[in-house]
Amino acid sequence: LVLHQSWLVGGGRDYVFYAARTDLVSANREALCGVLGFMGLFLLGIQMGHALLSHPESWLLVRRILLGDGIVWGAVLLIHNWVDPISRRTTNLAYVLFVVAVSALLLALL
Repeated sequence: LVLHQSWLVGGGRDYVFYAARTDLVSANREALCGVLGFMGLFLLGIQMGHALLSHPESWLLVRRILLGDGIVWGAVLLIHNWVDPISRRTTNLAYVLFVVAVSALLLALL
């Protein structure tokens, strides 16, 4: 995800948003460039599921989820404000962490 974000900041974002759509690859550039972000999101979701299923249900687990969620929300705010705004079109690091933070919050509230 960090390499994907580096590529986006280094010029990939301009390609995704502003390049001409002349062939099949450039017409689908948002999907092709977002594959790494969505793969990272999938892997983070799998890891979160394993962590939740491997521990018995308890208040300690809910506290750990909420603590981790607070850290992720802090990272989302930092990345959104100083690196790259949240964008589903580029599936950047801020978007992936935002989805993880919302999902963790919902899991903790269940």
